[in-house]
Amino acid sequence: MLAGRLELFDVEDVEAFCARLLDRYQMAHPTVIGESDREDALAHLVGVSWELSLDFRPGESSFSKYLFSRLNLRLIDWIRLRFGRTKWSWSDGSSYQRQRPTVVSLDTPADGAGDGDDAGGYRLADALAGGGGDPADDRDSALRAWMLEGGDRQAARDRALVRDLAAREAARRSPRDEPAERAREARRLRILLVRRVADECAVTTQTARLWLAGHTRPGSPESRARLERVLAELELEPAA
Repeated sequence: MLAGRLELFDVEDVEAFCARLLDRYQMAHPTVIGESDREDALAHLVGVSWELSLDFRPGESSFSKYLFSRLNLRLIDWIRLRFGRTKWSWSDGSSYQRQRPTVVSLDTPADGAGDGDDAGGYRLADALAGGGGDPADDRDSALRAWMLEGGDRQAARDRALVRDLAAREAARRSPRDEPAERAREARRLRILLVRRVADECAVTTQTARLWLAGHTRPGSPESRARLERVLAELELEPAA
């Protein structure tokens, strides 16, 4: 994932350290983080490790112990943000646990038994393509068009706001400008960009900040595509 080995205090290889912690969690909870999400989880842990190193004060304990205890909690936070809450418990001892959705291939046999040949070549993709969908009388085309238009308007406002801030920042790059004012304007632009990337890619703001700074990269192709799409919409170049 990283271009080279990242060493922080007594942790010689941060990525390997995070991978071992992730392996321990997956062994204890094999159904929570799938292989398609593992790279994103690992990228998040590496980014959090770098942030924690900024607050670490040597002498209190070793950084490896400090990091291990906090990464476990940050991993749980990432899982809840990524997949949502799955278990609820009440004071009377009762509880409810929601099953996580299972990702299946569109090549899966439509009847769920056997492989494609046993099912006569009839796949899940064929079943979806042949479906008629919801009946027309319970769909409101005007409402659907209004919702889509509203989403487009919001995205357009976001892009216009970012471009306006960028234009104002460029216009104020003058020797007569106050350095503090320029710094505040640049910070506002960075915060807005980080929030937009975090929302679009369904990641934390910390992870989005590290992606934009080039310290880490999205682990999955889907996350990379989302990040590239956001940067392209805002006419920005990815960090090298």
